[in-house]
Amino acid sequence: MDGIAIQIPKMFTMFNSFSRASLALPDINSSKVSFFDSGPPELFLSIFIFLHVIGTGIYPNFVLSLALDKVKVILSSFFL
Repeated sequence: MDGIAIQIPKMFTMFNSFSRASLALPDINSSKVSFFDSGPPELFLSIFIFLHVIGTGIYPNFVLSLALDKVKVILSSFFL
């Protein structure tokens, strides 16, 4: 089945994703300017963006701290 698939351009894929998102959240293209409104689409976007920003900031620090602890354990086992 490897040879029957066709390549889809990335721009089309992004447009397809965004158009589906606009169908799922119909009020997002309205003329209201306030981003932090109490409506469901705005609330969903606010929470999603907030969690994404927090996750992007915390996850690398968490992973690097775990890696640093593992390196310390490995080095201490060799040099004790």
